[in-house]
This record gives sequence, C-alpha cells and structure tokens, in this order.
Amino acid sequence: MTRCVFALLLSVSLHFAPENLPAQGYPNKPINLIVPLAPGDATDVAGRTIGDGLSRLLKVPVVAINRPGAGGTH
Repeated sequence: MTRCVFALLLSVSLHFAPENLPAQGYPNKPINLIVPLAPGDATDVAGRTIGDGLSRLLKVPVVAINRPGAGGTH
C-alpha cells in the first residue's frame, strides 16, 4: 500500500515540476510539414489543409513541402 501511495505522490510531483513546463517561445519559427507525394495529389491537398489548420491553432506559419521519392516514386 505504501508503495502505491509513494508512486502516486512521485508521479504527481514530477508532473508539476518546472522542467515539464513548455518553452516560452515554442514554436518560434515556421514549421515544415513534409508531404511524401508529388504536388497536386490528393495527399498534397490534405497536407495543405492540415497545415492551414495547424497554422491557425499554433499561430505560426506551417509550410507544406512536397518530397516525393522512395515509396512514392513520382
């Protein structure tokens, strides 16, 4: 029983430790969203739509970058 209480208290204290607080300026530069297929594909449209939503949510520019190759041999 005491081990459970100790583990609970330890996890709660670590949760509120100052080291776990997010950095003040994160994210402080644009985020690159890698889309693994060629531009103009349905995946590209979905990636850009997700990027727009993330941009509004995080208030930081999200840039969709197309990187075809490997599995998506275009």
